[in-house]
This record gives sequence, C-alpha cells and structure tokens, in this order.
Amino acid sequence: MKLEGTKAGVMGLGLSGEAVARFLLDGGAGVIAADARGEAELGEAVAELRRRGATVACGAPGPGVFDECDV
Repeated sequence: MKLEGTKAGVMGLGLSGEAVARFLLDGGAGVIAADARGEAELGEAVAELRRRGATVACGAPGPGVFDECDV
C-alpha cells in the first residue's frame, strides 16, 4: 500500500488511533487527527504527533475537519 503523498484522517486518539496515526506518518502520509477530548486530556500524544508533522484537532472538531483527506 502506497502511503507517501496521501493525506489520511484519523478519528479518535485512543491507543489504536494514536498507533494508526504513527503508522501512517511512518509510511509518509500526511495525517489529520481529531478527537473530541481536549488537548490537556490527550497529553503528550498531541505534542508527539504535531512534532512529527500531523495536524491535530482537539475538542469537538467541526464539520469538514477531514475535507482535505484522501482516506
């Protein structure tokens, strides 16, 4: 599966969502991750994903958050 150059959306940053986001980033995909929980509640996961280039929307992301995503 070719991930490089794609933009992927990940809804929810629990253990599996965070792992999927890391997997996609490792494969070269751009990632937009969203979670209804606030940034403080998500903790270090948000900072790590942002450091790696992901866009992270926390706290009730609005409609269209994944509009730029291919998958």
